[in-house]
Amino acid sequence: MRARWLCLIAAGLLWLTPAVHAARSLSLGILPVHTVRVLVDRYEPLRRHLEAYTGLKVRIETAPSFRLFHVRAQRGDFDVLVTPAHLARLGELAGTLRPVAQFQPDHASILISRADTPFSLPAGLKGRHLAVIDPLAMTVMVVLDHLARLGLQPQRDYTLGTYRTHASAIHALLTGEASAAVTTQHGLYQIPEDIRSKIRPVVHLHSVPAFVLAVDDRSSHRERLLQAIAALPHSAEAIDLLARTGYTGIRMLRPDALRAADRYLPHTYQLLAEPASQPGELTASEPPTR
Repeated sequence: MRARWLCLIAAGLLWLTPAVHAARSLSLGILPVHTVRVLVDRYEPLRRHLEAYTGLKVRIETAPSFRLFHVRAQRGDFDVLVTPAHLARLGELAGTLRPVAQFQPDHASILISRADTPFSLPAGLKGRHLAVIDPLAMTVMVVLDHLARLGLQPQRDYTLGTYRTHASAIHALLTGEASAAVTTQHGLYQIPEDIRSKIRPVVHLHSVPAFVLAVDDRSSHRERLLQAIAALPHSAEAIDLLARTGYTGIRMLRPDALRAADRYLPHTYQLLAEPASQPGELTASEPPTR
């Protein structure tokens, strides 16, 4: 009889293991602007800070595209996110995300060419291939909007190709697969100086809001995460995080701060409504458990 009860207790503990594991871990979602390896390295100080502050295990996760990252955020896969301002704004309007802080400075959109084959707009891009990181990136939207005002439309006047990272878009440019690419100052930060010397800016457009740190309002650890992010700018981990990512600061957000991203929402809704082109998802560690 005693042996039978021990077996039942053991079975019960095994049944509870997933819930216990979920209660003791947090998911940090990072927008897929780098490879998984680079994401994990760049945002390790943030993961370490959240883990030390909350006392919970923190795992870094991502997705293959901006669209799938947004899908994961919508369904609550991430307790805390590093996400672009317009996607954070969508979550804020939906009541699912609490934007808390933002990196500084803002991003600048840069259309680049190879240094040995410069061109001018609009004629120089006609009939050529443009490499971009993701059409849902605000920095890409800014460039495509600028090109549209010059009378250039994708797939009519030039072809548009999506690449996994800024580095891969720049690689497509340097190998001749593309004649131009869209990047940012942080995209250029990813590549060595000798590679940067081989490219030149065609047009440098205005800044767009930088990435946002947001907490999922549905997370059972919401309050602890809000406190952890509030403490981040004054932590030693912030110094390491800024050095690895190329930012200069982290500022707490005012309640209405993300309204600046509203101008990008109509285009964002349009892109999100289009049929998905990439099935499946990718995580930088174990699958979600909560």
